[in-house]
Amino acid sequence: MRQIAIIGLGTFGFKLATSLTEMGCQVLAVDNDRDRVQEIRDLVADAVVLDARDKSAMDSLDLVDLDMVVVCVGQLEASVLISLYLKEAGVGEIVVKALSADHVKILELLGASRTILPEEAMAERLAGSLMTPNIIDHIPLTPGHSIVEVKAPEKFWGKTIAQLDVRKNYKVEVIAVKKYVISKLDGKESLDESKTRVIPAAGEVINSGDALVVIGRNKDIEKIRGL
Repeated sequence: MRQIAIIGLGTFGFKLATSLTEMGCQVLAVDNDRDRVQEIRDLVADAVVLDARDKSAMDSLDLVDLDMVVVCVGQLEASVLISLYLKEAGVGEIVVKALSADHVKILELLGASRTILPEEAMAERLAGSLMTPNIIDHIPLTPGHSIVEVKAPEKFWGKTIAQLDVRKNYKVEVIAVKKYVISKLDGKESLDESKTRVIPAAGEVINSGDALVVIGRNKDIEKIRGL
């Protein structure tokens, strides 16, 4: 079980902490706001009220043995200080939510393992889905490659993964099949998680209303979207 500390429980940090917990991680949540810590206490493995800008207080947490520490505070000076303290303490994997491109440069100089610009990342995902009608979600990976959730084209309905041979015919990998259902009460579409398949078997049948989560080159994914 991966052990991860989240420092800063704003909207982003709080959601990240609870999501990681749901995925099976052991999460330590840290913030100087007592009410915020109390709110998350029962949702994570441990929660601590602490001002991470206080170096001696940070040292008392003994974060070195954790798999990762994620800094999610919303102030540049505090973020830089905390990242510096973590680096000096010998924390191996430091991920920091950045506030700007200049902030990223500072964090890289301090030796942060990874920086995240949540607003930019979300904008890229939204742009990818808005520009292409059949795209439900879009996660850029490297230039020219993405993970995309796309509505299964009618040409795929009633066929199995093996029959479609997506890797050979379309040069992408299907990493999940999501099953959406229409509510008889209000007519709204919702995800049926009980029927969703991650790393689907070759015999998985694609039906109307399904969505495929595929990974590959953007130009190859585009071919599926255009079917």
